[in-house]
Amino acid sequence: MDELPPSWAFKIYSKLYVKFKDKKFSNEEAQKITKNNNLNQGLSRLKRDGWLKIYLDPKNSRKSLYQLNNPEDIIYTIIVENAKAN
Repeated sequence: MDELPPSWAFKIYSKLYVKFKDKKFSNEEAQKITKNNNLNQGLSRLKRDGWLKIYLDPKNSRKSLYQLNNPEDIIYTIIVENAKAN
């Protein structure tokens, strides 16, 4: 279910979105941007909350590539879900 992530995870999303928008990126690239020791936990939380997609790296199947979901689409989904629940 799409939901708002906690503020610490949303800070990671925000930094990554400014740099990558809808482009795929690696964990190493994300670490350079965020300089966050909890990056992997943040990426997992963003995926769970519907803010991030994870793909296998076609060049190295032991690694992952990440892609952020569009924030406008996510917010719209959250609004619609909340309207249906009320």
